[in-house]
Amino acid sequence: MRTPPFYAWVITVLLAAAVFAVECNTSLAFNLWVLYLLPIGMAYWIPGRWTIISFVGICSLLVVVGFFLGPTQDDPLTKQTAFINRLIGVGVFWFVGVLLDWLKQLVNALHSANEDLRQAMNAVNLATWQNNLDSAELHCDQHLVQLFGMTGAQMRSSPAKWLKYIHSDDRSRVEAAFAEASQVGGPPFNCEFRFMRNDGSEIWFHSQGRLSLTPKGERVLLGVTQDITRHKNEQQRIEAALREHQQLQQLFINHAPAALAMFDREMRYLAVSRRWMTDYRLSEADVLGRSHYDIFSEIPERWKEMHRRALNGEILSAEEDYFIRLDGRKQWVRWELRPWYQADNVVGGIMIFTDDITERKEAEEALRDREEHLQAILNTANDAIITIDRQGIIQSVNPATGYLFGYSISELLGHNVKMLMPSPNREGHDDYIARYIRTGQTHVIGAWTEVVALRKDGAAFPIELAVAEILHQGLFTGIIRDISRRKQLELEIVEIASLEQRRIGQDLHDTVCQELTALSIQIADLAKTLHHDNEGVVKLVEALGRGLKRCNAALRNIMNGLPTVPVEILGLVEALAKLAEQIQEESKVNCLFDCPVPVTLIDNHVATHLYLIVREAVHNAIKHAAPRNVQIRLEADEFLCLCVQDDGIGISEDKLIEREIQGLGLRIMRNRASIIGAMLSIERIEPTGTRVLCNLRKMHYGRQPERQTGHHINS
Repeated sequence: MRTPPFYAWVITVLLAAAVFAVECNTSLAFNLWVLYLLPIGMAYWIPGRWTIISFVGICSLLVVVGFFLGPTQDDPLTKQTAFINRLIGVGVFWFVGVLLDWLKQLVNALHSANEDLRQAMNAVNLATWQNNLDSAELHCDQHLVQLFGMTGAQMRSSPAKWLKYIHSDDRSRVEAAFAEASQVGGPPFNCEFRFMRNDGSEIWFHSQGRLSLTPKGERVLLGVTQDITRHKNEQQRIEAALREHQQLQQLFINHAPAALAMFDREMRYLAVSRRWMTDYRLSEADVLGRSHYDIFSEIPERWKEMHRRALNGEILSAEEDYFIRLDGRKQWVRWELRPWYQADNVVGGIMIFTDDITERKEAEEALRDREEHLQAILNTANDAIITIDRQGIIQSVNPATGYLFGYSISELLGHNVKMLMPSPNREGHDDYIARYIRTGQTHVIGAWTEVVALRKDGAAFPIELAVAEILHQGLFTGIIRDISRRKQLELEIVEIASLEQRRIGQDLHDTVCQELTALSIQIADLAKTLHHDNEGVVKLVEALGRGLKRCNAALRNIMNGLPTVPVEILGLVEALAKLAEQIQEESKVNCLFDCPVPVTLIDNHVATHLYLIVREAVHNAIKHAAPRNVQIRLEADEFLCLCVQDDGIGISEDKLIEREIQGLGLRIMRNRASIIGAMLSIERIEPTGTRVLCNLRKMHYGRQPERQTGHHINS
């Protein structure tokens, strides 16, 4: 209700005062109290909750006061009647006042509700309108005028005029909906459209209306219109974002590295990735919209149960699984099932991610077959095969290793491999591995090497060792072959050869040399008996004598080249002393033999090999180094040490490696050292010269041949 002007108060008060003045000067017979209804009625227009009631009370008081202040009546009956009449007036005042107050509150409530409705409609950009179809009049509220951006006169014109402001793309649709709603019994008017305002801006409206008939029978379309521009813009933004999301999703699905497919609740294809089509040899046009079970009729029932569980909201996966294709192929896959949800948080279907791992599984099976085949070879191999890590810890062994060393497999695994080595190899093994890892320099990796091993019972025995490195795993694998029998056969061969050489030397000495000596004597006697006149014959005989002497000398040289180490325990010392004298006589090189303390050897075979090693070393020095002095030194303590040293031009590391590979003499020396279990080393000395060292542990040269073993691991 609108607030009345201030003069409403003034008029009301003046009316009440005027009525009171008239009543005070008029006979009681008149019912002037009726005039008080005028100010009471005027109080209706004065705002305030208690305004009417207040004026009712005031007017009631004025009526009573006026009774006592008015002209006096002598007739008591008349006076009593007048008083009762005024009491009736007071009752009328209160009845009318309460009625007006109730009406005022009702009107105020209605106005308040209308204002709230108007504010609410304004808040949601909602406006009302009514269109009299028969008189072509349009009435709308002020908010609609503001929304349309038009004047009231423009809005009151016929719809045909303002329909032209509707967007051309929407106009025909709005006109059709308006025409249908204008028919009695037609559908309600409900349409969204774009409206072009006078300022050139475009605004979206949603209008709804329903046809009604006036008492005169005129058709009136009543409706509301709402500004939905913001909603439409947001909807378009959401739709654009949704399209972009769908495009990105489709792009992701198409180019996902794993096979991916999207299904609805009926397991019909909604989207598939290219990888899915490739892995399962499908065509996208053939699967979209079709049931997964129609495409793959061979899908097992257990997978269908997984699909049902995923459609109930579970997330399922398997790292490896397989199914048999119609053509009999076993296809291995890694899969995952995930439900996808609609906007109402209801499962709309499932996503299936798969990765074809058939090639990997086939490779694993082939690898497993190869491993089983290799394990079978390892288990049946006669040679011991050991794998260790970079700390020397045994990682694996084959059964032959246990047989060879006398250990069970459990006793070997997890322990250091040096438990299979005698001293001093055991103490130096960790340093050897560390040096190899640090520098890459190796003595045994990549080639067969003869070394000494140790059984569980403490017995040492010769082995042949080949070591290879597994780079990407940081492991070393060694193949070990027991060569005890071969070493025994080598010793037997050497023994037989030595015996045969001594026999040949003795036979030559006992037969050929004696015969040649006898022939020389006879020729000398013949030359003395011939006459000088046979000078030609004498010369011939003398030439024959000289030839026999040369043959005898050559034969003795051959005999000296055969090993002639005496069988006595000091035979090696005597043979080396004789060799030094012979070298000095034949080569004019100062060759000295030094043996501070007599060295005894009970094994003539060992002595023979040591002698031949020294002889080869001396001959190599004289032949290649052009020395002035050569020294042969023999001494014994824990080791028997035999040293050949010269002051020649020496030998470089490259030359030494070349001779190791190509030179026959060095290989023969190393082979002889290996046979007797000695350690042979060759080194350059400064400023010039070469030193050949042959070290033999007492345990080797103090035993019989059948107990002799291989050489040191670092030789």
